[in-house]
Amino acid sequence: MTRRITRTRALSLAVLVLLLVINALVWPPNRLVSSAATATRHAMSPGLDVPEQLAAKLHRACADCHSAATAWPWYATVFPFNSLLASHVRRGREEFTLPSWTGTTASGRLAWMNLGASCYDVRHGIMPPSSYRMVHPESRWSTAEMDALCAWTERLRDSLKAVR
Repeated sequence: MTRRITRTRALSLAVLVLLLVINALVWPPNRLVSSAATATRHAMSPGLDVPEQLAAKLHRACADCHSAATAWPWYATVFPFNSLLASHVRRGREEFTLPSWTGTTASGRLAWMNLGASCYDVRHGIMPPSSYRMVHPESRWSTAEMDALCAWTERLRDSLKAVR
């Protein structure tokens, strides 16, 4: 009887591993998320004039969910993580997409609102989400980095006031 239980467990484990492999091949997360933007990693829109250090920080903290240049981690091929990560990235890209800071409607008003919301979200620890910060410690913002982001977004928002 014990031998039969061991065989059943071994077979169950083999089937589970096979299903995970098939799942990863059939539904990788990049297939679950449409590429709404064609941004290249580490390149901000020329019209935004982002200071170099701030651009680098934005890419470390924001680009995985808010650009088309998502760097998928190894566990993104494992169910249910692939669906969860794809959902986060899809929602992030719908909110706004780097490098343009515009949302899906690409309006100046939306860019103006996203810039203000970005400062608020970073200052209050809303963005990046705590689950992302746990896995990516380089995405945590120091006080000086937050100050630089907020000063830059405020300057850019002032220049977009006429567009709203």
